[in-house]
Amino acid sequence: MYRDMHWNNEAIAVLNKFVEVNMEDSESWNELTEIYLSQQNYPKAIHCYEEILLHTPKNHHIALKYAELLYSTRRDRLDDMITARKYFMLASICRTAESIPNVRALFGIVKATKAIA
Repeated sequence: MYRDMHWNNEAIAVLNKFVEVNMEDSESWNELTEIYLSQQNYPKAIHCYEEILLHTPKNHHIALKYAELLYSTRRDRLDDMITARKYFMLASICRTAESIPNVRALFGIVKATKAIA
């Protein structure tokens, strides 16, 4: 409701209180991630993706978004590249069950490996 009215600070406060009590609610973490991304608060968005991955580790969409965020931000370059490559690989492995390769994940593996080298 707050987010629809563009009251992002109030929405963040409410969602933070909610996830303190209901830490397993991935939808709330995802909503919080989207708000942080809209505000370009990437460290907090990364933390939210990590929390989502704790509850749904085989979700290739979240793994891919997390890896792309790690790849595109400039925090600790080498550690983030290594972690991004791992999650690009996870996204490509989890996607193979549908028999269509995840091209974004495969391209991410190549780009992250190239950045590490």
